[in-house]
Amino acid sequence: MRATLVKVTRRLQRPLSGTARSITSESSTGELHSAVDATVSLLDDILDARLRRRTVSASSQREVFDSVSKSLKLSSLESWYRVTVKQVQQNRKAANILNKYYRNSLQEALQAVYPDHTWSLDKFNIKSQGYWKDLENLRLFF
Repeated sequence: MRATLVKVTRRLQRPLSGTARSITSESSTGELHSAVDATVSLLDDILDARLRRRTVSASSQREVFDSVSKSLKLSSLESWYRVTVKQVQQNRKAANILNKYYRNSLQEALQAVYPDHTWSLDKFNIKSQGYWKDLENLRLFF
């Protein structure tokens, strides 16, 4: 949608050609550009508002994961190491967050939602994509 907005804006900012130029006076051209700028600004504000509504804030994500923690009866953050993605996905909101923001990676989600905790990725049952490509992880294993 934003790309379409940019195309329309660029098209409207081009100088008028031929007949349109002769019909339109200088003052009405300025008014037209002002109206277009105001319309584009309004549409941009509407788009930004929609994007903000679709983005789940970090604090909301934390509330969702805290709720999952309670439902799974996890006693501490360390207990998350035994949890599977499928268990988290039983909570619809958590499933949406995992899918939309973290490519269904529980490790990435937990690191983002609980940044104050030092996560040890090798303790998770399932390793995230690219885990074994990191030499440091290979050194820890061998």
